[in-house]
Amino acid sequence: MKKVGGAIVCCLVLGLLLMSVTMGTAYGQSKSNVVVKEWYVPTIHYLTGPMAGIGADRKWLEERLWAEINAAGGIAGKPLVSDICDSALDPTKSAACMAKAIDAGALCTCGPTNDMESKAALPLASRAGIFVFSGACTTTVAKQFFPWTIYTLSPTEEGVKYQMELWRKHEPTIKAMVGLEEPINPQMHVLQDGFQQTFKAMGLGAKGIVTVPSGMADYSAVVVRAIGTGADAFTIGATGEVSAKLVNELVSRGVNPRHIYLQIGNIGPEFLDQCKGHDEGVYSGWSPTYASTPEFARLSKLFKDAHGGKPWSGLTVVTYDMITMIKDAIEKTGITGDRAKLKEERLKIRDYALNQKQFHGLDATYDVVNGLAVGYPQRLFRVHNDEMPLVEEFIPKGAH
Repeated sequence: MKKVGGAIVCCLVLGLLLMSVTMGTAYGQSKSNVVVKEWYVPTIHYLTGPMAGIGADRKWLEERLWAEINAAGGIAGKPLVSDICDSALDPTKSAACMAKAIDAGALCTCGPTNDMESKAALPLASRAGIFVFSGACTTTVAKQFFPWTIYTLSPTEEGVKYQMELWRKHEPTIKAMVGLEEPINPQMHVLQDGFQQTFKAMGLGAKGIVTVPSGMADYSAVVVRAIGTGADAFTIGATGEVSAKLVNELVSRGVNPRHIYLQIGNIGPEFLDQCKGHDEGVYSGWSPTYASTPEFARLSKLFKDAHGGKPWSGLTVVTYDMITMIKDAIEKTGITGDRAKLKEERLKIRDYALNQKQFHGLDATYDVVNGLAVGYPQRLFRVHNDEMPLVEEFIPKGAH
């Protein structure tokens, strides 16, 4: 019996060794089958235009990540190279950037990262069969162009609902809200409209949306109009500089800062710098100063060190998730870069990206189901002493 047991143990050990060798060989084959000298992944987003500040912050993070990936051996043993095509927040330019990526035989693209540009670029991408790692288009656009892009934040419909409910929970005296919107990006309107609908559903006053023109030196007339609606609370969807001017004007006219909410993605160093003295208590679903993971803290510190202590602007973290997913997709599906297999390998990347379990992003760990994030935390932040600490966080129901 001992001999039989010994034989079984021996067989198990040999089996495990053989499995280990086989797995090692398979990984080795994955590397040896790579035919490219370098991986070309074009990036599409705005470096100029009204939201250029956010683009610049993303560019810094992209270049940092590329350098770190290459210093660690690249992707499947080959270096990663990329060029950033400036879409300038212009749909026509975004489409031209996508056409350039397709013509160059790219396996996938990183961006565009907003609805306006995605609607122009994604028809080209879907026809060519090239997957777009967006991450920050709205849920509506991700569904419209399924299965050719991905959205990795909390679902838009979920976000607008929970953000307003959380805000009202912490400020129960709010009775009615009006939106202030700088119309430079359709996503701002999607969120503002969602806020209005949520207030109506809560049985509170929804006083509509007031348009905020860009580039004004004095926003007093706009603010007077907003206050004149009878609202006692205000949601703002605008660039950092314009948001600061609006908050300064609102607070100087007696509005409680805790009754002001700034859309995620538009609050950053410009707002915190230009709104000192008036921003204490202002809410948002995003914080440029809060680090949710150790990797977030590391990269955020590096950014601050390189930018005179200033934090990065809203949603820069999506860049990390998209680049990491691209690296994983190439390595874990055995992509070779062989131009003869371009169509097949583009589809492998797409199929990998659309459904993922426990992806470790920069800001959170979540699943991806049919191109949409599941289990992304909902967070509410409030300005205090020029920082934006966490007020409340929870994982929505139905999360994995």
